[in-house]
Amino acid sequence: MSEKPLGRKNYGHIPHLPNSRMGPGDHKCHEGQARIATVKTRERYELRHEPFVVFDLMVEDERLPYDDFVSRVAMGEFVTPALIQRGGALSVEEALERLNEFGFHGAIDPVEGAVWRVEQDRPTGKRGEKKRVVDFLVKYVRPDKVDGLYLPELSGQAPVWNWYPNER
Repeated sequence: MSEKPLGRKNYGHIPHLPNSRMGPGDHKCHEGQARIATVKTRERYELRHEPFVVFDLMVEDERLPYDDFVSRVAMGEFVTPALIQRGGALSVEEALERLNEFGFHGAIDPVEGAVWRVEQDRPTGKRGEKKRVVDFLVKYVRPDKVDGLYLPELSGQAPVWNWYPNER
């Protein structure tokens, strides 16, 4: 067994495109995903910004607290998800109401759900000093969400493509 460079798993497995060199533990992506990534983008969104939205930043196995995350990604001018609640609990119903039907990133389909990031101030061991940490994340996905809805192999329909306004 070979040793991992960092002594642990570095990231999740990323599926390979067709004709990509693969190792023994690798797997291919779905052919519909390959087409979406390399041939033509779906028209699912009316994007007002780049299609990449940074959701989280981790250092090894530790997620950065929200304020640290926002300040780090702001340096690169990345788009981040809309913050709909800070402090205290928020019901699923209230979260979906605040997101409105289509969210804030140009989706033309209803939002699929939401993610809750629960943080706390944890004592560092030094007198009176605390460190902000991410306690856990949870998510809610609408029960009526259909995975692969726009892949013709799964839907039996013509493909639906995303598009980026500058490429139309």
